Amino acid sequence: SVQNPNDPDAETVTFATTGWTDKDGNIVCATNDGQFLLNTTTYKLSSVSAVKPARQHGSLHDREGNTWSVMRYGVTKTSTIHHPASIVSGTENVQARAFLADNSNRWWLATKEDKCIRIYDARNSLLGFLGRDGIIHKQKTPFGESAYCIKQMRNGDVWIGCKPGALYRLRLNADGTYSVNRIQPAGLTCDIIYDMAEDSHGRLWLATFGGGLQCIVTPQAEHPSCVNFTKQRAFCHEAARVRRLALTHNGLVVCATNGGLVVG
Repeated sequence: SVQNPNDPDAETVTFATTGWTDKDGNIVCATNDGQFLLNTTTYKLSSVSAVKPARQHGSLHDREGNTWSVMRYGVTKTSTIHHPASIVSGTENVQARAFLADNSNRWWLATKEDKCIRIYDARNSLLGFLGRDGIIHKQKTPFGESAYCIKQMRNGDVWIGCKPGALYRLRLNADGTYSVNRIQPAGLTCDIIYDMAEDSHGRLWLATFGGGLQCIVTPQAEHPSCVNFTKQRAFCHEAARVRRLALTHNGLVVCATNGGLVVG
């Protein structure tokens, strides 16, 4: 059910019969109600007279080897490439809660039940288990907290948010170990951290599960401070439980909460 550009007050049901791109890269779709053009710059829909196809979408192949087809009831993507998946050895009975691809081409996996943080190389070979002592152990060693998010800042510091509440900052030492410190910034009203993001000013934003949105203004400082938004009406009740956050290129912060989306 779509809005007809010729009659904004009327809703009509249209069926796509075929589609293509014009010479400017806009999408033209032929339907039972005529031809419509979607401007890929402004995302505005308008009706158009007969337009000659520049490239038919009926058998369009993308760079990943998928085939896209415009059908009567929508667009179908067909993939014939087989990408077999396998369980990472040693994680069969644990729940993956957080991932990090660090600046050394390693990836970190935090698992819930065993409270471990595994570190793998670029070839998916296990390097070891990160301990609370900052050492990557060859033998299975719990970190001791269920990490729900891991974030590496541009300065190299690694932050770990845990549940139940705990926030850790890791700094790499010359010998390859980490200095692990629990950070309790002044102003932080909840340290149950579900997600983190760094903005263009180097501030660390926290999605807390119970305290809404929080921001560590100087995360590199020895004793950082925090700004919280617990008095904002937007984070009352269920919205105080923020599960995910995203920062846009133009400075918006989007929070996915138990009470809906909050944007600021």
